[in-house]
Amino acid sequence: MAELPTRCPFCQSALVATELHCTGCETVFRGDFDLGPFAPFHPEQLPVLQRLARLTPEQLQFVETFLLSEGKLRRVEEKMGLSYPSVRARLNQVLERLTGEEQ
Repeated sequence: MAELPTRCPFCQSALVATELHCTGCETVFRGDFDLGPFAPFHPEQLPVLQRLARLTPEQLQFVETFLLSEGKLRRVEEKMGLSYPSVRARLNQVLERLTGEEQ
């Protein structure tokens, strides 16, 4: 699926979503739609946000804990009450989801 552009490629004005399409039942919605959390971001940030949006809520929670633990797996173990192999496995799952490559 193509990445969602946020700026016009010709004049760089902000783009507005005007159509939503369901791939399951082919329903189409037309109107002016808010781009939600993506609207206030710069176009160069969008690819990163789209990759993060692939993560499950549990994986996002793990990423937050990982970052707040400064990437130290021992701290993640303590905060989440998990063993090192479990923490490592969760990290690998997140990396696979973000990159689409098996770790």
